[in-house]
Amino acid sequence: MPLEIKLKKIIILVNMSSIKVGGGLQASITFLEYILQNKSKYSDVEFIFIITKEIQKQIVNLDFLKYYVVDKSPANLFKGFFIRKFIKKIESEINPNIVYSIGFPSYINFKNPEIGRYTNPFEICNSEIAFRQLNIIEKIKRKILTFYRIFYASNATFFETQTETAKSGIIKKFKVNEKKILVSPNTLNKRFIMQKDSYRKKNNIIKRIFCLSAAHKHKNLDLIPLVAKELRNKKNFKYKFFITLPNESLLLRKILKKSYKLGVQDQIVNLGPLNLDEVFNEYKKADCLFLPTLLEIFSASYIEAMSMGTPIVTTKMDFSKEICGDAALYFKPASYRDAASKLEKLFSNESIKTKLISMGFEQLKKFPTQNSKFESLIDYIIKCAYN
Repeated sequence: MPLEIKLKKIIILVNMSSIKVGGGLQASITFLEYILQNKSKYSDVEFIFIITKEIQKQIVNLDFLKYYVVDKSPANLFKGFFIRKFIKKIESEINPNIVYSIGFPSYINFKNPEIGRYTNPFEICNSEIAFRQLNIIEKIKRKILTFYRIFYASNATFFETQTETAKSGIIKKFKVNEKKILVSPNTLNKRFIMQKDSYRKKNNIIKRIFCLSAAHKHKNLDLIPLVAKELRNKKNFKYKFFITLPNESLLLRKILKKSYKLGVQDQIVNLGPLNLDEVFNEYKKADCLFLPTLLEIFSASYIEAMSMGTPIVTTKMDFSKEICGDAALYFKPASYRDAASKLEKLFSNESIKTKLISMGFEQLKKFPTQNSKFESLIDYIIKCAYN
């Protein structure tokens, strides 16, 4: 009688220990919710999560998962020492087949193979325009930070990223075989999936310009007061910019200081950081999504806006054109005059707005569904674990 070989259950340690804000937070929540909704599909896999308090606050049924919560990030060289030690202890105790770090680099030398979800464009994409916006101190800090992050990123065995351009950057930076890199485009959280004809038509007397972004320098949010001042001379509509920065953010202070100096403080409203349900509600009210960003790999905000029937006005860059196609109005990088001109064009011509919304629904068809994305991603993680 032939000997029957039974494969043991695969253990995947999903590391989210450095995730607090921005696209990484949304990606982590979406991944967690997918696992919760599809546990029966992966009965031969044990997922164990390391999450932050910011993630914990937004997931209502975590009792169905095995997880650890960390209150500090391992990213800080000195303050993160004990968190790094704690995470390595978890790894030692559970001995996973593989570690999947959604927050990457993880700043930890794992003993087991690691897949890093690499989404930092400063390190693997052409960042020349964004880098020029930094002052001399910021440039020095950025170079030091990049060196520090790449030092830890080089520990990964496998990589996940979101575009072919980013994949090429990883190959160039780390001399890694392309077979060890998965290109997995961003996908919509199910909250944002709407039917083509069911979006709420916005007819706000005061145009709501939604600027969904964390406080990152390369997002170029300090352009907003200048755009607001330029728009003030336009007599055919009223407007307000709605930003989403922490109250203690230095970038917020800079924006508010500039807005008072230019006399447009009443046109800029800070909503503070939003959870996904709050983001959904803001999209429903917004007349457009405005992103003056200078550097991205793949911003989920673009596809969220498309799905919610919210027109997009954004910077004319390779990454934005690749994601949005004909579903956006583009302005010259860092040009507040051109940005204001495109916003005026959108709000003064209903046919342009209608066309952008229609093209957005068409553009969305090019991206994977949430199920197909995560099915291929988890299949890749399992294959890496076996390898």
